[in-house]
Amino acid sequence: MNSVEKRDKKGKGYRWSMTTQPRHKSDYETLSSGYTIDNLHEKTLQDATGSFEQIFIHVREALQCFDDAGTIRDSKYDICHQVARRLSRFYRER
Repeated sequence: MNSVEKRDKKGKGYRWSMTTQPRHKSDYETLSSGYTIDNLHEKTLQDATGSFEQIFIHVREALQCFDDAGTIRDSKYDICHQVARRLSRFYRER
């Protein structure tokens, strides 16, 4: 069976859903969904558990200088630069 996963950040956590497509005519399509609280909107690097949370926090902090979607859309290379600079500093210190 093939599956498709989707996640949307919402407040203190994220909504997720997974759809599994049937391979055979006798199989059923299944949909599972839920909401997971991760508090990544307010965690600090000291609170992070694992590399995903550390990266998320670095990206979140790097993007704080871009205050609205229009600025972000127009500045995608600036965003990449800010994220890469912040992450390279972090990994240099390790």
